[in-house]
Amino acid sequence: MNFEVSMFVARVMIFLSCRQLNLQASYHRQNLGVKYTRQK
Repeated sequence: MNFEVSMFVARVMIFLSCRQLNLQASYHRQNLGVKYTRQK
C-alpha cells in the first residue's frame, strides 16, 4: 500500500467516524427534546 492510498483510507475512516458521532449526537438531542416536552 503506497502513501497516497493509506492517506485516502485514513481520511475516509475519519469521515465515517465523524459522521457516526454526529448521527449519535443528533439522536441523543432528539431523545432529550422528547423527554423535555413530556415533562411539560
